[in-house]
Amino acid sequence: MASFDRARGHPGARKPDWETAMPKTDRTLASKIRLSNRYSVNITLALNGAGFTCEWEPRFPDRLTKAELHAYREGRDALIAKLALETGKTVFVVET
Repeated sequence: MASFDRARGHPGARKPDWETAMPKTDRTLASKIRLSNRYSVNITLALNGAGFTCEWEPRFPDRLTKAELHAYREGRDALIAKLALETGKTVFVVET
């Protein structure tokens, strides 16, 4: 008897793209981004699709200056570009 997976809808269904988007590995990409003399952030991306972490130093900021926000986005975008190169997948960021 075939197993039925509710997430996929029927037996033998193709895996959704989000399940195959990242290679199954324990490797990570990490970057320390110095925003200013006030803040820095360590961003770690798991290449197995498990997600990411952001560790702010010395604490999570209440507000960033325009220059700090620009430095954050520049560093984040460089890390995302490296992720795309490492995985061979299209990666995008939605900022709200």
